[in-house]
Amino acid sequence: MTQNTISLEKNPTLPLAEDYGRLRAEGFAAIEELGHAQWTDYNAHDPGITLLEALTYALTELGYRTGFDIADLLTEESGYISFRQALFTARRILTNNPLTVNDFRKVLIDLPAVDNAWLLCKRCACETTFYAECAEDALFHAPQWRLRDPKQQKKLSIKEHPVAALGLYDVLLQLDRDATLGDLNNRKIIQTVSIGRGTDNEKLPLSIEVRFPDWAADLPALYTDFVGENPGFSYLNVELTRLSRDRILDEIAGEGLSGAELQARRDADIAQGWRGVFYADFTISFETTSGGPVQQFTMHSVPVRFFSSSEKAKRSSNIYAQLSAYLADFAASSIWDRYRSKLQATAQAVATARHSLNDYRNLAEDYCQVTHIRTEDVAFCADVEVAADADIEYVLAQLFYTIEKLFNPPVPFHTLSELSAAGYTTDQVFRGPPLANGFIKDEDLAGS
Repeated sequence: MTQNTISLEKNPTLPLAEDYGRLRAEGFAAIEELGHAQWTDYNAHDPGITLLEALTYALTELGYRTGFDIADLLTEESGYISFRQALFTARRILTNNPLTVNDFRKVLIDLPAVDNAWLLCKRCACETTFYAECAEDALFHAPQWRLRDPKQQKKLSIKEHPVAALGLYDVLLQLDRDATLGDLNNRKIIQTVSIGRGTDNEKLPLSIEVRFPDWAADLPALYTDFVGENPGFSYLNVELTRLSRDRILDEIAGEGLSGAELQARRDADIAQGWRGVFYADFTISFETTSGGPVQQFTMHSVPVRFFSSSEKAKRSSNIYAQLSAYLADFAASSIWDRYRSKLQATAQAVATARHSLNDYRNLAEDYCQVTHIRTEDVAFCADVEVAADADIEYVLAQLFYTIEKLFNPPVPFHTLSELSAAGYTTDQVFRGPPLANGFIKDEDLAGS
């Protein structure tokens, strides 16, 4: 019976890439030749020699492994390729952390509540300006020639040298539309309710539109308490102190009416100004902890509008009283409850964007202000000629859609197959930060 034997050479001849001793010796020779004037200690305890030995070992390990069959390198003992080893996807090895302005815009637009975003380079300081005093090689918060004793002015420059740090950005966010709260870029709340009419109390649909003011800058501490995630928050009272077609005055109350006459006059005023703009004054009381201090603020001349698909709604009995009750309601899902929820959703979206920016912030870059845009109402007047058989509602919808795209062009996400079919190479597709919702073209960013 023939038996195969395995013999091992006592002193095998190894390729240079696998021979640790030869590589280490050549490394020593290179060090002696190139650095003998500054490097005299070649003992094993020297950190440079330690680095040489580590590098030599790594090279021999690579040389040894390159002699393996490719199947042995890629598979585990099971014979299958594990995705935990170094066979990375294109998403992992071709993408990069945000670097350019477009990269940061893509990261922000990829967030759930952000529809578009812009980074604006600041040309001035965020908080204060620094002044350079070149003669002293120092920075100050104010020009020194203005502050110091006139006797010292000879030593100082008579020119101001304001210094503004570079790498600062203002960030504007266009927030997405919430399914229940509406457009998060404005403070408008539209509440659909039912009002009773006549003796049979017929229920008619009614939409109430309230455009709340921006009071965060006027009362920042109170606003923070009002919007903050306080488990013990509760409304104590919302009082409607005025509802009038005049921005400042309560015209009807000024006529000296009272009782039923005053009520009838107010109902008639609502019917007369239907679909127009009314102005309301509110006094709001709340607490952030049960039994805690009562906090209060007022809102003046808040625009309010009423809409209904039924013309009978404006002639409902006690229409003023019914509308006043809805405007002062602060129960769950009421106008005031949804208003606070909308402010919280907006603040959360901005905070999430700021957190994401700080996660990716590069060295020597920072963000001065991260805020969302404000909605601007724009009116269009047009005469449109249509064909006799045209679908008027379809034409009107197309007009609205075209105008919306003109003023607010979208930034669409694309799939890998779409971009590949359009002729983009793999490295072009994956260039930039990895996104959760697909890929964004730089051309789409430029046009938005």
